Amino acid sequence: MDGAQALAAVGVPAEQEAGTAQPSGAYRPGYELVAEQILQLIVESQLRPGDRMPTENELAARLGTSRTVVREAVKILSAIGRVRALDPATMRDLLGRDARADAVLSIRPWVVTGVQVEVADPADRTPYWVVATRRPTELATALRTLAPRADGDEPDKRSPGEDR
Repeated sequence: MDGAQALAAVGVPAEQEAGTAQPSGAYRPGYELVAEQILQLIVESQLRPGDRMPTENELAARLGTSRTVVREAVKILSAIGRVRALDPATMRDLLGRDARADAVLSIRPWVVTGVQVEVADPADRTPYWVVATRRPTELATALRTLAPRADGDEPDKRSPGEDR
């Protein structure tokens, strides 16, 4: 499946604004929102290692943003560290007693499972992202396909239940 087909399969409208998902009063940079939308695209399109991602131009047109914002979102995604799927108990602990104030949370109160993504970029002080999803295993698998390995080889191809 190529990038244009992936976008069409997900049905992302060309006029969708990158900033429409944020709640009123809470500012988040556009590249963070676009990074989440790209991850959603990967999961919903069921992209696997070796599948072609949409080009920056295609993503920008579909997400209603600039290539610059898409490029920054891709930089965020390239700094992906350890990825793990979270069951309801672990998710509750990570958002409660084990929470860190400097973490980025993209959660929905009605979704009880998620994925934790450690940030591997030394220039970024954010320790990790927590993303709520009803399909944590699939999202973790998609993220692992994007994560560059330390030795520079191909992306990780571990089974969905394995942590890095």
